[in-house]
Amino acid sequence: MTNVIKYSLLKYIHSQFLGEELNIGIVLYFQEQKKLVFRYPHRIVKFRSIYRTFSEPTIRIYLKSFEEKARGIEKSDLDENLDKILNRYFLIKESSPLQFTESKSVIQYCYDWERVSDQYFRLYFPEEFPLVVSSELQLETYRHRSDRQVASAFKRMLQVKDKKIVRFLKPPVIIKTELAYFRSDLVWQNHTINAVKGLSFDLGSEDLISDRALLFNAKLNYLSEEARLKNIRFDLLVAAPQTPGFQNAYKRALQVLNDIKAPKEIITQDQLEKYADRTIFEVER
Repeated sequence: MTNVIKYSLLKYIHSQFLGEELNIGIVLYFQEQKKLVFRYPHRIVKFRSIYRTFSEPTIRIYLKSFEEKARGIEKSDLDENLDKILNRYFLIKESSPLQFTESKSVIQYCYDWERVSDQYFRLYFPEEFPLVVSSELQLETYRHRSDRQVASAFKRMLQVKDKKIVRFLKPPVIIKTELAYFRSDLVWQNHTINAVKGLSFDLGSEDLISDRALLFNAKLNYLSEEARLKNIRFDLLVAAPQTPGFQNAYKRALQVLNDIKAPKEIITQDQLEKYADRTIFEVER
């Protein structure tokens, strides 16, 4: 029997109406090992520069309490439904800016739960990990381009080229099965429903770049049939690493993405402007 991990992201929702939200934590449930883990970025002070209403001391108290709850729950109190566990032990009122997403299921590819937990934490919060560089560079932290920044840059490009385009963009689309989950950043439509997703490989190590490509390959292949039934194409806006030494890892990552069997289009940074022009030309108005 294949082991499954269930996980949920804790989001800080600044505006539900505008879709403004930030990932601020992740809880992982390793069913086979009856292990529950909650992780969160410790440098949350940076969020105050994004949203002035962000109450760092209060939110830090919540995050610390969630970490302690996950550690303290008895194995006998854990069932297979992560959403029920979250409602029972981590309940957040609907009016709260902190909300857990609906849980997702993925294959547990490694029995070492600590290693898997680290990899998922790195995947969603890569800025928490320093980049090891030579002392001559004097680089203390790694400042990466996130998925959100990649998608936002594309949206801004569309608006600069055509101010009216925004009214023809659709809300994000969600595709899920028992084993995989995908949420686009935005959608535009012509003869297909084009689910646009920013995908940054501007990460801190070659291993992270490889793991991310393999994760998306597996995720979208699991969703391939569902996407075809709904006439959906995955449009991945891919950002390259800024570190010169990671270019070979990035090329291999592109090969992995191109091997995805689901309906997809891979758009690299040098192709982004042509893709934006085509979107404006082809979008159903």
